[in-house]
Amino acid sequence: MASLKHYLLFLGMYGVGISLVLGWVASWLIPNRYARHIDTLAKPLTYAAFIFTAACSVLYLFYPNFIDHLEPTITQITLIWMQGGDLYPPMDAPSMHGLLYGPALYWVQFPFLALSSDPILSSKLPSVIAFNIAWCLLFFTYKNSLAKAYLLLLLPFNLILFWNRAEPYFVLLVALAALIVERQPTHKALLLGVLAGLASSLKAHGILYILPFLIFFGGHSLRTVAQFVVAFVVVCLSFFIDGGTSLLQYFEYLKLATKHGISFAYLEKNLFFLLFAWIPIALTFRCTTVSRYEAYRWTGVVLIEILVAIAGSKPGAGVHHLIPIVVLNSYLYEIQLRKIENIEAKFLGIKIGLAILALYVLSFVWKNIYDSEIKSVSTIESQRQATLEIQKFAKEYPSLLMGITDKENDNYNLTFLRPYLITSAAPQFEYAGFMDLSYSGISDKPFVAFLNGCQNKFIATPNHGIPFSIVNFYTNEPLFSVDAQSAFRDHYKARHRGEFFTVYECKESNLELHERALKTWKN
Repeated sequence: MASLKHYLLFLGMYGVGISLVLGWVASWLIPNRYARHIDTLAKPLTYAAFIFTAACSVLYLFYPNFIDHLEPTITQITLIWMQGGDLYPPMDAPSMHGLLYGPALYWVQFPFLALSSDPILSSKLPSVIAFNIAWCLLFFTYKNSLAKAYLLLLLPFNLILFWNRAEPYFVLLVALAALIVERQPTHKALLLGVLAGLASSLKAHGILYILPFLIFFGGHSLRTVAQFVVAFVVVCLSFFIDGGTSLLQYFEYLKLATKHGISFAYLEKNLFFLLFAWIPIALTFRCTTVSRYEAYRWTGVVLIEILVAIAGSKPGAGVHHLIPIVVLNSYLYEIQLRKIENIEAKFLGIKIGLAILALYVLSFVWKNIYDSEIKSVSTIESQRQATLEIQKFAKEYPSLLMGITDKENDNYNLTFLRPYLITSAAPQFEYAGFMDLSYSGISDKPFVAFLNGCQNKFIATPNHGIPFSIVNFYTNEPLFSVDAQSAFRDHYKARHRGEFFTVYECKESNLELHERALKTWKN
């Protein structure tokens, strides 16, 4: 019974499974003669859900902080790189700011951050643009309203669709791949190779989101494969021409991922979501014929999608790795539906289920995700005041470093404002990045030496909580060693307390301690 309850809970995941089940039940109760009326209702619901999500993206753009903890990390790494630092520093660098993302993510950020004085707003802008271009492009490309409605499977993810991480760009790249296949240009394989190179330059496994288009629509001549591979390799390598981007050091970070292992709980969720995403497509096979050659292609696509589900099963990953797969599947669904007549009656259950999903997006997603965030006037004002305070402290205390306390209440979210503090003299310590490194066995000794040496005279932490007591989200164990907490406690004292942050100052001569720390580090 407990096992059955466990699996039934997956039906409610992102509202997808339960919506499809309710749609199937409703299709048995509603006569087929009302199918066209359902279609009349479903179309405006689909558009309303996407317009609503687009509005959410604009609201988030002007929310004066980030919501996810890796977003300031991406902004921070880009700013460090723009000021002459490395995208992939040595593992013993005190800032601990390396991540597993490819260099393309930071290249996307670069022009927006270079042209704006507000690093948080400008860091969000390209992903908001990417997501909204992508869904408009897909709606323009698809001829069938049911294929457009299939894209509703994206919308329960909401914030993830337009945060500054890789997913919004994957969605855009897969949408462009669908457009290329639809238009059938002369050098289709070459263009798909370029998109695959861009995708893998965002995240190493990104090629898996584009490869199915080559398998399904690209042909398999030696010339086609060669064009794809050459374009892929050239694009990937081009991002490492810059002196601050080391390919060998990037591989060192990728090696860390092999130490994370696989979370069976994540794998279960990913496979169940993938199963739900395939139900509408699978039902089309009742109305179409599939040759042996086509069966091989379908099998290849399914195996690639299972690989993505596995890749998204390492601790700290999740179902959002399947977001680009939804876009890929929506185009495969569109292709299948073009072969079928009288779609309204044959797929009434799916249409009703997707209409229910649209209602879920328009009601529960807004309420559950945004009650205490971008919809709350008091929260917005509080974050705006915190931003003004940290900007003021940045001017008063040179090379101010953002410290951390714990993850309770707003303590952790306040540290997301650290992009305002980044200068060439104060690159900032990367807490979210260090969680990943620490989980892979990397020590905090360089940071302990950094604190012992008072290499930043001033450190600001949120007012509440014990400094450097946060837990690692992977393990729920303390992120920092006792040595790190002792080093801060022994060498820093509170100098000024604001409404949101407390500024600590080094107790002793910075130069003397710095020399002592260097000697200790070398030994």
